[in-house]
Amino acid sequence: MVSQVTKEPHGASFKEWAAKTSNAFSERGIHVTTKHDYDIAYKYIWQCSSEDCGAEYARHSKSINPKKQSCGKCKSRLVQILPVPRGGITVTSDGGGAEGQTEYQQFVKNQFSMVRAELAPGSPMKDVMKELGARYRARKKQDDGGNNKNVAFEPVLGIQGEEVNGVARLLDFLTIKS
Repeated sequence: MVSQVTKEPHGASFKEWAAKTSNAFSERGIHVTTKHDYDIAYKYIWQCSSEDCGAEYARHSKSINPKKQSCGKCKSRLVQILPVPRGGITVTSDGGGAEGQTEYQQFVKNQFSMVRAELAPGSPMKDVMKELGARYRARKKQDDGGNNKNVAFEPVLGIQGEEVNGVARLLDFLTIKS
């Protein structure tokens, strides 16, 4: 940039300035090169499912599709390990994604087009999802006979630090089956 060179970003001009900078700051341990030696934190990581191989493929974007791509070393299927997929969704051996889907995800998949058709034309996605959520909750309530309230009792400190027992908090995320 200093020499107005726009082509060959790591060419002769870069190397000339790198040498000048390295000489000027050598007492500080600075050595300018075209490479780095620091660790890169990748957002997405896939791992080979073969125990013998276990190769990892790291990317900054979700550019690997395990349904279409396989391990470059042993051709086994790839499994996303970072970030951990929500709901523990795993890719099945046939390349599908239904194994491990939550009940809600299956409900949305099965009901989405019907709900969208029933709502006013051009309804926003938030309205479609709101209706799907309401229908799912109604169905769960009907399936559970209306007893789908999961409640935990927590001790709560009352006036002057006394412990008050019997305060309930609704735990919507918890499903208790006997």
